[in-house]
Amino acid sequence: MRNAIVLALSCAALAAGCRHRNAPPAQDAAVEVHGEVLTEDAENFGVEAAASPVRAYHAVTPMAGQCQHSDCLTHGWSSTTLSGAAATRCAEGDCAYGGWSTSRPDGGQIETRCRPHGCFAEGWTTEYPDGAAVEVRCTLGDCLGKGWIATSAGGETAETRCSLSDCRRNGWVTALEGRTITCRCRLGECRKNGAECRSTP
Repeated sequence: MRNAIVLALSCAALAAGCRHRNAPPAQDAAVEVHGEVLTEDAENFGVEAAASPVRAYHAVTPMAGQCQHSDCLTHGWSSTTLSGAAATRCAEGDCAYGGWSTSRPDGGQIETRCRPHGCFAEGWTTEYPDGAAVEVRCTLGDCLGKGWIATSAGGETAETRCSLSDCRRNGWVTALEGRTITCRCRLGECRKNGAECRSTP
């Protein structure tokens, strides 16, 4: 009897937890969102920060998209969302020290500012229109060689590691809310060509 009750409660909890989840689409239903090719329901991925700032922060990850004028860290990058194009521009022509601003398709602005010693030596802070923020810290003082860790005010974290110790040429892998996002540099040079990213469960 006791086992039956436990089983019933477990099934009820499982059903409640899955009530609002949609069935994943077929693998060929990939979409590009802020430079990412996703094979799942991505309506809010990288767009709405309210539900999960750490999840959304990836939308403004440096070089995750197509570089403007062949130089992501000077001119910024562009990317595509389900609701239209998003554009990121470097502050004062220098993403490495000034940070960047991302214009979302809905007109909202996401602002990213570098820490005093530079975004890729120390890290950055990204603030969303709804007031949510994500703090990013470089691993061992070298974001583009070692990677970085992003943390929201609510304590959510996402860790990014550079592939073969070089995010500039090889790309990076991010462990983010139960999934892995793998970004590979276009033509072996993320700073000039940007990165193509794919999310997997």
